Amino acid sequence: MAKPKIMKRGRGRPARQDRLLYELQTSVLEGQEKLAENYMKAVNYLVAVLDDEKASVTNKISSAKTIKEAVESVLAEMEQEDEELPSGVEETKVEEEEDTGPIFKIE
Repeated sequence: MAKPKIMKRGRGRPARQDRLLYELQTSVLEGQEKLAENYMKAVNYLVAVLDDEKASVTNKISSAKTIKEAVESVLAEMEQEDEELPSGVEETKVEEEEDTGPIFKIE
């Protein structure tokens, strides 16, 4: 991601408000990059806990719940983006499948 450009006044250094805004934007971008780097590692760890036969039931349930919440939040964001379609764009309708039960089976 490209670093945001700092706005300058006619002469001298930027105004305090502009400097703080620039620092905030830079921090947000750095945080997003770190999140993207570590997100897959975290998901892989949660899946490994689900697959581990020696892991406690509590850990498996917590991992499954965390994955479920993450998927639901992504789906909610996608639905929100779909609602904000520009005019003239046709929306495709998808038939909903019947619920087949829980996705994760914990033994």
